[in-house]
Amino acid sequence: MYHIAPQYEKMNSFYVLYRFRSSICVNDNLVDVLQTVYHTLLLHSNDKSELDNVADLIKDSVKSEKLQSEPYVPIDTIPMHTLFLNDFRPTTDAKSGLIRFNKHDIPFGSMRAYFHRLSIAPFAGVTRTTTFVIRPPNLKILPELSLVLFEDSFINYASATSKGSIMPYASWEAVKNYEIPLFSEADYRKLKSLFTKTFEVVYLNNLEISNLTNIRDVLLSKSIN
Repeated sequence: MYHIAPQYEKMNSFYVLYRFRSSICVNDNLVDVLQTVYHTLLLHSNDKSELDNVADLIKDSVKSEKLQSEPYVPIDTIPMHTLFLNDFRPTTDAKSGLIRFNKHDIPFGSMRAYFHRLSIAPFAGVTRTTTFVIRPPNLKILPELSLVLFEDSFINYASATSKGSIMPYASWEAVKNYEIPLFSEADYRKLKSLFTKTFEVVYLNNLEISNLTNIRDVLLSKSIN
């Protein structure tokens, strides 16, 4: 039997949903700012290098029984068209085909790359082999590298060179040849400064989104019970 939730519960639900959506919009807007700055700096970039020269594909495999309390990030928890990872599952959900990633690595959903699942990890954890774990040996290049790979042009390239028709997978052999523009030291510093501040704000927003998600679920369950 269902009951109508009291008016104050409805208002609480609306407020939580509003804050939830607002926090997500803030994150999206911050990514837009980063992309604008990146494209401005790109006008001054003359040098290029291949992805394989500035980043590594990490294959740090691990068995589920060796895991402790590590966040599990399968491909469907990597958000689409969002640069910052904000979701994970409990370690107990991780079963097979697992690889570890570190904080500041770039998980990229290689299965059906056109879904544009590419984000920066704000924590260390485990994912599955359907995800590329891309790591720049030098964190200096992380801001630029993540923005380059987040571009539609890279996603389109990864999709076009994927293997398989029904369930296409991006090919590292092809992706590693993608050209990456190189910035001057001064431009690296400019982008890093903005990126670091943005990362901190997004991280705090993600904590709020997580808390609001829990509150939202409780309020919504009350409204229909």
